[in-house]
Amino acid sequence: MGEENKNVKKPAVSNAVVKKKTAGTGTKSTGGTRPGNGTKSTGSTRPGSGTSAGSAHSNRTGSGVKNTAARSNGGSARNTSAHSGNGTKSANTGSVRSNNTSGRKTQPQKRRRRRITANQFTLLLAVVVGIILLFMVNGIMRGRYLKVKQISSEYVLGSKFDITAYVEPVNSKAVVTCDTADFAPEKIGSYKVSYIVKCGKLKKKKKLTLEVVDRDFPEIIGPDNLGVFVNEQVNLLDYYSVEDSQPDLTNELTINRQIDTTKTGDLDCTLRVTDWSNNSSSKDITVTVYGFEGDMKNSALAIRAYNRDKGYAVSDNGVYVYYPDKDKKTANVLINNSILYEVSDDCSSKEMDENDELVQTIINEGTWISIDNLGDFNYLK
Repeated sequence: MGEENKNVKKPAVSNAVVKKKTAGTGTKSTGGTRPGNGTKSTGSTRPGSGTSAGSAHSNRTGSGVKNTAARSNGGSARNTSAHSGNGTKSANTGSVRSNNTSGRKTQPQKRRRRRITANQFTLLLAVVVGIILLFMVNGIMRGRYLKVKQISSEYVLGSKFDITAYVEPVNSKAVVTCDTADFAPEKIGSYKVSYIVKCGKLKKKKKLTLEVVDRDFPEIIGPDNLGVFVNEQVNLLDYYSVEDSQPDLTNELTINRQIDTTKTGDLDCTLRVTDWSNNSSSKDITVTVYGFEGDMKNSALAIRAYNRDKGYAVSDNGVYVYYPDKDKKTANVLINNSILYEVSDDCSSKEMDENDELVQTIINEGTWISIDNLGDFNYLK
């Protein structure tokens, strides 16, 4: 029996390395050879008794169990461990994983970096909070020491502007200043005024809204009694004007009736004007239509022209009238013994250049006309 057992060939154990299957394929890699007795080898040997050896391991990589023997520094190649035929697991010296830590930060370095980052964040947060607190404190101080109260909100157009008449600081040590050149309204309405409040080193620029109003009533300037001639076209703007804060208000002057110059006599009229603030004024006048001719008419025309040009009335009691031509279409009128006017038959009058020789001629040869009855033409008294 001993000899027979010696002659029986034992099945050859495959020492070939089992191929590592591709992960996830789910197929079994058979790395062993068939034994001589026709038995199929699957990479592990079954005992002859037919019982499963507890030490045998299935070489199935798809089961999720890594069977790597060693990992190279590059991390690309793996060695699979082989199982001996008797079910004993063969240890591979290369199964220990190489732990290459070159280029990686150690735990102390990471903790130190985290501490630096935390300190930087804390410092930044402290700076931001400090700036916010600074602005808050400054705002509180400015609000307390630079507070003002409004006294008035209406500015009368044309009056002198003073900012202290409209705002007053609550703090007795504070002062209010304003550049008056920045506020020069020319008409009524709402205006923004900029001013500065100062208290020590603190100062603040503020704005005030003022309502510009017009409290002045228009004034109608002109004669109470106006003399005109028969059939003369009367233009009120030749005799009357309006003074008011609103410019060009004279053009708004109206009269309550039409002036009829077709016949002599007196006409009682009322002039009225209203400005942009609905301030209204009126003036009662009397228009007298005269039928003057000759010297009286020429004297009246010259005196009225003198009033308009000079802005004041004739001071003498009379004037001299002289006719240089025999047809008397043109008259020379001497006023106050020095001023010469030329009057044409179309009722136009104009001042003449100085001429001492003509003045002497008019005094010697002209006619003296009293102006006692020409008061309605010599109206600027």
